[in-house]
Amino acid sequence: MTQEAIDRTASTRFQKGGVSLNKEEVGTVSLRADGYYFTKIAEPNVWDQTHRVLWKENNGEIGEGVLIQFKDKDRSNITIENLYAVTRENQILENSIQRYPVEVKSLIRTQSKLNKKINNYGTQ
Repeated sequence: MTQEAIDRTASTRFQKGGVSLNKEEVGTVSLRADGYYFTKIAEPNVWDQTHRVLWKENNGEIGEGVLIQFKDKDRSNITIENLYAVTRENQILENSIQRYPVEVKSLIRTQSKLNKKINNYGTQ
């Protein structure tokens, strides 16, 4: 940029100590596109998931490898009664085919193969 251009823009630049018009206050809650609520917990721009903030307020810090889940799977139902802590390992087991009996596992695998055949029909 030329010196002339720099001088022209001087009056519209942020001044030292100035605050942006869209600055959020600590404690502000925002809904993100992924369906999770986030709470601003510190300045200048530190946010955390609201359900994690609630868990920490009631139960202390969340350990390494521990996730906070919703019992009813509803991300908007942020109450302490609806939250529980689970390790990553246990979460994988909860959401895995391994939790089902052998017969059900076999049906799930067969359904998956059938779905692949249907989705690929006509593309080969």
